[in-house]
Amino acid sequence: MEPYQLGRLEDMKEFLREDAETLRRERRKKMDAIYADRGQVIKNDLETILKGLADGKGDGRLVISCLRSSYITGSFDFYIAFYAGEPFVEEEPDSAYYSMAVFWDGIGEDLERMGKKLRGKFIRVMSSETEEIRRWYMEGFHGEWQGIFREILEGIGEEKHVDVLFGGYMDRLETVGRV
Repeated sequence: MEPYQLGRLEDMKEFLREDAETLRRERRKKMDAIYADRGQVIKNDLETILKGLADGKGDGRLVISCLRSSYITGSFDFYIAFYAGEPFVEEEPDSAYYSMAVFWDGIGEDLERMGKKLRGKFIRVMSSETEEIRRWYMEGFHGEWQGIFREILEGIGEEKHVDVLFGGYMDRLETVGRV
């Protein structure tokens, strides 16, 4: 990308920053309502996956990773893997995908609102710019997901012997709980 385009993207993000934060707060309220309604099912599903990946294995860690590609596909999948060694180094760890799409119902409306505002200020918004704004907006939820997974893991399992880490795929990870 040329320097002008990078500067233009930063201008777009700055222009949308306040709106994006407002939309994220509104979205978090919706996520909380969904979790209040379906939390036990989500907790049970994740417990089954996490324990299934960790049971019978020795030392290791479970990693829940955000997949940037799932923003694009609309699947909103998280990659969950058990690593006996260093995360992301093992070539074929035991793994599963878990969709959290239920939390994202209506996210297209958020993106359309921001797109409309962008088109009102910037001439010829390119699809690559729109995609970068989508990525930027979605990555702003990283801390929200960390909190959601931390909350889910609080009530899982009596025998807590495996650390669960959360982060982006092949990115920085933080401990969010134990199972």
